[in-house]
Amino acid sequence: MKKLMILCISLALVGCATNPDGTLKSKTGAGAGIGAAAGAAIGTIFAKKGSKTKGTLIGAGVGGLLGGGIGLILDKRKKELEEVAQTEVTPEGQLKTKIKGDITFATNSSSINYEGTEKIRKLAAILSKYPNDSIEITGHTDSQGTASWNQQLSSQRAESVRAMLVNNGVRAPITTAGFGPSLPVADNTTSTGRAQNRRVEINIEVAEVAAEKAKM
Repeated sequence: MKKLMILCISLALVGCATNPDGTLKSKTGAGAGIGAAAGAAIGTIFAKKGSKTKGTLIGAGVGGLLGGGIGLILDKRKKELEEVAQTEVTPEGQLKTKIKGDITFATNSSSINYEGTEKIRKLAAILSKYPNDSIEITGHTDSQGTASWNQQLSSQRAESVRAMLVNNGVRAPITTAGFGPSLPVADNTTSTGRAQNRRVEINIEVAEVAAEKAKM
């Protein structure tokens, strides 16, 4: 299913081309059609035996969703967050913003440093505009140290970010979770990889996307 959704996003975003003057072309017409058609085709390919119709319908729904007006909303929101931190649209149609642990927390600490405070305040100024979204904050560490300590540290860091967002005006519901070193995004055997793994991720379910998913 994950492969299906990744491909749907890639094909649906064809509708996000630019006009000669640099403005965005609308996704609500051709973009939605391309997304739905591509989603239906991919849904058929990946549907399990005996459920091809269901797979086709799901694929068409996801493709049409991301290729239509919702795609423009996600694109706008992504650009807002990219001004502060690395942000991507996930295969599930969520926004994921990554905050590097090394520039947010002191070593083995969940206290947010000055640079991290400024970054999170800027994120809060954006997120506070969307109180109907749902937010999940997850903490992650590298593989150095004990598993129990890393689990505790990752949970505490996620909670520290949540508290700062709330204190700076974010009213959307927020949940937190710590995953320690269990979900690395890079190689823990190198210093560069470990630095990438030390992070806090803010996963945002945009209200408009959630509403459309509920209809599928």
